[in-house]
Amino acid sequence: MKSAKKKKPEHLLDVKTISDFLDYNPGSGVFVWKVKARARNIGDVAGNTNWRGYTSIWINGEQYYAHRMAWAICNGAWPSCDIDHINEDKSDNRICNLRIASRSQNMFNRGKNKNNTSGLKGVSFCKDTGRWRAQMSICGKSIKIGRFDTKEEASRAYFEKAKELRGDFAKC
Repeated sequence: MKSAKKKKPEHLLDVKTISDFLDYNPGSGVFVWKVKARARNIGDVAGNTNWRGYTSIWINGEQYYAHRMAWAICNGAWPSCDIDHINEDKSDNRICNLRIASRSQNMFNRGKNKNNTSGLKGVSFCKDTGRWRAQMSICGKSIKIGRFDTKEEASRAYFEKAKELRGDFAKC
C-alpha cells in the first residue's frame, strides 16, 4: 500500500469537493461517506488506519490523511504546515485535538528513541563520568542540559528544559 504523502497544492482537492464525498463530525473526528460506491454505502465510516496510527481516506484514486482533511474542512483551506495531534493519539481527529505545528514542533512530540536504554526520553548513562546525562536536540542543534546522579534527576531537568524551550509542544 502506498503511504499518504503530503500532496502538492495542485493535487489537493478543494474543500467543497471533500464535502461532496464526506461528512465530517468535528466532535467525534469521524468521516462518513455521502456517496455510494462498490465496496461502501452511504453512512459508512471512511478511512483506514495505517501501521503508524494515522487514518487515511482514498478519494478519486488519491490518498489523504484524515487529520489534514479535518483541518481543511473546519478552516476552509488546507494547512500549509504540519498538523499535530495534541493528545498524541494519531487516530483522534476531533478538531479540538488538532493544531498547526512547524515540523520542528511536531517532532518534539516523538517518544523516546527505540535504542533508548534508560527508559526516559533525553536521558542516557555516561560511562566516562558514571552519571546520567540529559540532552535534547532543537532544530538539529544538540542542547546539553547536564549530568546528574540519578536518571530521575536527569529526567526532571530534561522536562523543565523542554517546557522552557518547547512550551505546549514539550513531551517527556
